[in-house]
Amino acid sequence: MAEGAAGAEGAAGAAGASRSRPVSLSLIAAGALLLLLSQSMTWAVAATAVAGASIPLDGSVCLPAGRAVALLALAAVGGLLAARGAARLLIAALLVGVSLVVLVGLLRGVVLGGLADVAATLPRAIDGSVAVIVERSTLPPALSVLGLVAVLLGGLLALVAPGGWSGLSRRFEHTRPDAAEGLAAQSAARPSDPVTVWQALDRGEDPTG
Repeated sequence: MAEGAAGAEGAAGAAGASRSRPVSLSLIAAGALLLLLSQSMTWAVAATAVAGASIPLDGSVCLPAGRAVALLALAAVGGLLAARGAARLLIAALLVGVSLVVLVGLLRGVVLGGLADVAATLPRAIDGSVAVIVERSTLPPALSVLGLVAVLLGGLLALVAPGGWSGLSRRFEHTRPDAAEGLAAQSAARPSDPVTVWQALDRGEDPTG
């Protein structure tokens, strides 16, 4: 009775882990795509107080780490598919840590700070005036926040439920012995003696069959 209950719990855990795998990978991939999309958009427009020259600011200026996180997330999708055990935990923990740090910086500096820190880093005009933010767009930061949250959730899901995931290495390990046994059986079935081969040809038989 106890063995049946334990087997049922193990099967339920494996089923839950197998369901969490596509959800986790989809969240990470979707988050990476959102980050890449927001990087190419104009987040704000800065202008100098005196000269009035406008400077469009895209994601590479307002969130320099966004593209790096997106590329890391895409690489992590492949890593989570192939790795298992401690390697998968390490990849998931790295993804969670990086996305959390960048998300906190985004909320503090861009969403709450109004890009003031970004404007302060812009070069001064010839007349010495400092650039200020004159126009802001809410869509790119929102996409970045959604992307980072998706990557963070996907990494957490891979971190807390990695046991039932079957990595590529495990699958290959299962297929290699079978392939080796098949090759050995074919080699044993084929005649290696040239005389035997000629005799089989004389009888009209296929010596390789």
